[in-house]
Amino acid sequence: MEFWSYDDDDELFDDENDGDNENNIDEAYVQMFSAWFELKKRSGEDFTYEDLEKIEELLDVCIDNGLYENALNFCDTLLEYNPSSNELLTKKGIILMNMKNFSAAINSLERAVEINPNNSESLINLSLSYFNSGEYQKSLELIDRAINIEPSDFALYQKGVILQTYQRLDEALEIFKALLGSEEYKEEALQEISHILFLQGKFEESLRINYQAVKQEPENFWYWFNIGLCYLELGRYYRAIEAFQKSISINPFFVYPYLYLSWAYSSIGRYKQAIHSLLKYSLNRYDRYVYFQIANLLGDIGFYEEAIDLYLTITDRDHMFAPAHIGLALCYKELDEISTAEDCFKTGTSLDPKNVEFWQMAISFLFENRKISRGFSWLASALNNNPQSEELLSDLHFYVFKFKRFNEGIEILENIKPLAPNNANMLFMLGEFYARSGKLEKAIEYFTESIHLNQKLYHSLKSIMNIILKKKDHSTFEKMLNLKLSLQELKFKK
Repeated sequence: MEFWSYDDDDELFDDENDGDNENNIDEAYVQMFSAWFELKKRSGEDFTYEDLEKIEELLDVCIDNGLYENALNFCDTLLEYNPSSNELLTKKGIILMNMKNFSAAINSLERAVEINPNNSESLINLSLSYFNSGEYQKSLELIDRAINIEPSDFALYQKGVILQTYQRLDEALEIFKALLGSEEYKEEALQEISHILFLQGKFEESLRINYQAVKQEPENFWYWFNIGLCYLELGRYYRAIEAFQKSISINPFFVYPYLYLSWAYSSIGRYKQAIHSLLKYSLNRYDRYVYFQIANLLGDIGFYEEAIDLYLTITDRDHMFAPAHIGLALCYKELDEISTAEDCFKTGTSLDPKNVEFWQMAISFLFENRKISRGFSWLASALNNNPQSEELLSDLHFYVFKFKRFNEGIEILENIKPLAPNNANMLFMLGEFYARSGKLEKAIEYFTESIHLNQKLYHSLKSIMNIILKKKDHSTFEKMLNLKLSLQELKFKK
């Protein structure tokens, strides 16, 4: 069988780009070569030395141009002829890493390191594979080995990135400061220093670094974006707006400034501009977070129907996103669509039952609309899901006393008591409810138990005795309480 064969005069690179960029290749040539390559492999015929040289040349070109499937085929074939090549195993690891197959990349690079433990390139790429697999400690150990063998700015920069991801920010900061003298990594180092200072809450220092950078590159949109972020955190919203607008003017296709620009505008009450910026950010894309922020802004300024449209867009696409259902409930509440609002509150709290704030909004809504029994029922559900929530306990105390529903309060707390053992405040509250119900012995039992857990509650009880007891019961109650306490050998400062 005859195969198409290449000629040494065949052009690998585009004529139009010859000399401008050695990595600009004629993809048609690559595909034609790959077709010949596959046919020859299937034939069972061995590749000649000249064939292998051409394959190796094309392997590097494919890696540089992101043609990883082709590159992997070429690399595997070369490894059949030279299975102990550290260089080829390293290249295979790099290819697999770029294909997001990190476990296979690690296997290939581990073999490369076994063959040559002192090859810093193999160690660096093995470190990066472990890093992308989330094994930061292993990644750090390998990058340190590479640096000890052959120090380089590239390896040092990668170590800084690993340390930063590992939340060892001070160490990362020192590395990036050391790279400020590097011609190749100075710009990246400045950005990382600024970012770390920002993460540490050192916004003034981060701002200073970014201004230092922008003096050298006044048309760098990324620096202006970072300046805007710093001003935003510092509460200097007008300066933040100027910086974000500058970033956008330099690079209109960099969309993130629009998102933060909206926050700056909303912080100074310019909601129309805030919404406009968010719409710019979300142009031609669905971004749940942005849609949610726009809906919130519309609700804040009273455009409830428009906000509802956006919330519904979110819930249609992502029904499980509880905050959108709560947003709908709040808008329907403002429009006096009480039944619909209640349904939305019910959905939102059921989707995120651990969110105390959602429960509080829903329960407040029910009591405001005189749905008393349902309000207590939802309070019971809220506390059942969040039995240690002091906020919900406080709400229960308020509504029980406001509506004189002491028996309902008792029932709720008795049911959740096993879920929150040794909660002194809950036991004390039970004592209050029993006292107001005239069940003094039960009240004393819970007061005593709560005081046993927190002796300061004894003085709290003394201060509210006139409120929770009828005057005729004071003397009897105090004697019974002191007897109970003395039997438990508790001593208090009276």
